[in-house]
Amino acid sequence: MDGFRRTMNLSLVKDEQSNGSLNCGGTDTNENALLGLVVSLFSIGCFIGALVSGALSDPIGRKLSIIVGGVVFFIGGALQASSFNLWMVLVGRMVAGIGVGILSMIVPVYNAELAPKTLRGRLVSLNQLFITAGIMVIIIN
Repeated sequence: MDGFRRTMNLSLVKDEQSNGSLNCGGTDTNENALLGLVVSLFSIGCFIGALVSGALSDPIGRKLSIIVGGVVFFIGGALQASSFNLWMVLVGRMVAGIGVGILSMIVPVYNAELAPKTLRGRLVSLNQLFITAGIMVIIIN
């Protein structure tokens, strides 16, 4: 987005070879790599958070793990919202990803542990169904 590029002091140059589409930095791929890093760090954080969540939830419990994941996600969102340079955005994306990774691993387990035996499978399936429906709504809009 143009506003993000301006705020983060990334140059915005039209590339003649790309049929008028905007290429961050023209032929310089360093800025394109940084923008790709902004997007990918969230997924890397999710991976790390999912790996950590099992070791976290056993000693402190599922409920407290969900609270920890929410707090970590909140801190990541606050870092992104208050960022004034690209490094704060990168750290915020990574921290928010860790929070989402923790939550996406622990919440279905917590739901399954609390649900009666007859509803367990349905609740865990509905959790995944609504996540997928949310992704579909994003893609449609």
